[in-house]
Amino acid sequence: MFGLKYLIENGIKYNDQAQPQVAITYQKESDHLFKISDNGIGIPKEYHQKVFRMFKRLHSRGEFTGSGLGLSIVSKIVQRMGGSITLTSEMGKGSTFLIRLPAIDVAEANQEE
Repeated sequence: MFGLKYLIENGIKYNDQAQPQVAITYQKESDHLFKISDNGIGIPKEYHQKVFRMFKRLHSRGEFTGSGLGLSIVSKIVQRMGGSITLTSEMGKGSTFLIRLPAIDVAEANQEE
C-alpha cells in the first residue's frame, strides 16, 4: 500500500534504540491522512526534501544497507495517487512521515464506470 513497507523498514533499519518502534495512524478528514512515526536516528532538516530524490543516501553503504530508492518510490506512488508526503524529524528522536491521499467518493467513482 503506497510504499508503507519502505517507511516501516526505514524506521527499523535507521534506528539505534534498544527497542525500535514504528507507529502508523490513520485519520479520515476531507482526505485520508496516514502518519508513520519512528523513534530512529532522525534526518537532518537540510535533507528533508532531498531524501525523496532517487539514489539519495545520507549514510555510506558500510553504515546502512540500501539503494536510496525507498523514499523516492513512496513519493512517486503518493504523487501518482494525487496525494502528498511531508517529513518532520529531529536528530536522535525519530521521524514522522505524513501522507495525504484524496478521498474518493465511491458512489461517484462507480457512476463513472
